[in-house]
Amino acid sequence: MFLKKFFWILVKAGRIKKNLEISMYFKYIYLMRSYQRRNNMQIKVLMFLVILSLGLGGYSTWKHFQKNPEELAKLTLEGMQTLREKDIAEQKKQQADVLKQKTKELSEDKDSPIAGNPEGDLSIIYFFDYACGYCRKADPIVDELVKTDPNLKVIYKEFPIFSDTFVARAALAAHKQGKYIPMHQELMANNREFTKNVVLGIAKTVGLNMSELEKDMKDPSLEAVLQRNHHIAESVGVEGTPVFIIGESTLLPGVVGIDEFRLAIQKEREKLAGAAQHKEPQHSEAPHNPS
Repeated sequence: MFLKKFFWILVKAGRIKKNLEISMYFKYIYLMRSYQRRNNMQIKVLMFLVILSLGLGGYSTWKHFQKNPEELAKLTLEGMQTLREKDIAEQKKQQADVLKQKTKELSEDKDSPIAGNPEGDLSIIYFFDYACGYCRKADPIVDELVKTDPNLKVIYKEFPIFSDTFVARAALAAHKQGKYIPMHQELMANNREFTKNVVLGIAKTVGLNMSELEKDMKDPSLEAVLQRNHHIAESVGVEGTPVFIIGESTLLPGVVGIDEFRLAIQKEREKLAGAAQHKEPQHSEAPHNPS
């Protein structure tokens, strides 16, 4: 494995040798070093072998940086920052690709409750947990967006990671009675521990049929909805709550201010408008038939 890594580094070094100045050789060596998870002795051996492969230019560079360690430190930090930025950019691209693939599954799940305009031109997928304090802070912002944007659709994804599924099942059972939103809002407003009596007491306050509620909460399909939500969340990189997926490509984690929300919504609508224009068929003139 060690020799294989060394051979790979030699190949890479050979490729850049033609294009980079001597001062860049050592920067490349340290980029390679940032990828290695080895002890110090192995790293030194690798560096020595790479310098040897670069010839006298590599040796002179090594001596230069021994005398000027601050330059070495600067190049090392720049290299690590470059790699970090590339990794982050690649992760965002992969996440955006997955989101685009999962859009239909996320937005067309008939078992997911909806607020706002069911025929809205843009969807927000909202992953949350009733036991999450940040979700309780974010929820009124979501309500305000629904009130002020008549073309927005919010799709609720119950995602219990801090609480027992009992609370989420009670909310989904309320959905069967057409009272999901008031049940959801009352659960979010609750500051007490979510015991069975507390949850059922909230359900009574909302005006739910309690016998129907308790029967529906035992329906295996509700547990299946929660499992499906967890599976989708995992596939798109959702690990905590709250998380908002706007349109096809924007993922916003945590508590987001309403202005940031509106900006993200605007950008997604612009993307959709641009995509729609691109798909419009190009009309050409009918061929002229000489008489």
